[in-house]
Amino acid sequence: MRIGIFWKVITLFLLYILFSTLIILLIYHFTESPESISTDVRSALLKDSLLISSDISAILKKNENKDHHSIISDPSVKYFIEKTNKRIRFANLEGEILYDVVDGRVYGGNVINMDKISEILSEGKLIEGGYTGWFRSTVEIFVPVMLNGEPVGVLQVSYPKTSEKRVRSN
Repeated sequence: MRIGIFWKVITLFLLYILFSTLIILLIYHFTESPESISTDVRSALLKDSLLISSDISAILKKNENKDHHSIISDPSVKYFIEKTNKRIRFANLEGEILYDVVDGRVYGGNVINMDKISEILSEGKLIEGGYTGWFRSTVEIFVPVMLNGEPVGVLQVSYPKTSEKRVRSN
């Protein structure tokens, strides 16, 4: 059975579209970095993370007469983190994750690297690339949580990389 010229052209066209799409996806996948977001978006995300951190600090301040461990494992912190509707991890200064919000579930476990924690505490923030996938990627912002001027924990907030216009609308 002979294949007509029409089907040959259609096949070549579809192969061209597939090949072009793969090249674009590969370029996107290998060039994603935290630096690929604009400075305005970066500062907006950092401000949002700092606001969340200060809100958690205010919650912790209500219980400052308790011991250190019970302060940062306060259930009202868990409730607040759940209600932010963001991908947030909250860790103590030893790097142990106290709360990790994924799709509305909050659980403990895992750790944040101690080198990261020391950089966050010395710089006051850390911005780095998070998840990088084929169609979606995130930027991770780490900020300290302070109580009476002393760090008590580290907050990690994941934001999807998006346009400046979308960030402003949110």
